[in-house]
Amino acid sequence: MNPTSERRFRLTVHYDGTYFFGWQIQAWGRTVQGEMEAALERLTGARRPVVAAGRTDTGVHATGQVVSVSLPTRWEADEIQRALNAALPNDIWVESACVADPGFHPRYSAEARSYRYQLGL
Repeated sequence: MNPTSERRFRLTVHYDGTYFFGWQIQAWGRTVQGEMEAALERLTGARRPVVAAGRTDTGVHATGQVVSVSLPTRWEADEIQRALNAALPNDIWVESACVADPGFHPRYSAEARSYRYQLGL
């Protein structure tokens, strides 16, 4: 990342994992990361890797998943949130976006994580 031409954004994302093969890109199935990176490529014209605080498995939902992406400095946080929500499928949505410190990493900068398991018995 060239610090003068790009900056890092922190996104808070929610998704219904029912029809996903998890978070991480897979060659053989639809994933949350794949959908987000495809939307970002359509919006920016370039491949934009997305890094998440954690990964989910097939069929698992997430609320408050923190991700980061580096984008050209011309993008503003509210603009990327609106544009992504318009470009993403209905089962993924961005709650918030903000500019992050250049050293921010969703996984390593996390101070806590929480999980809720619901079993239909």
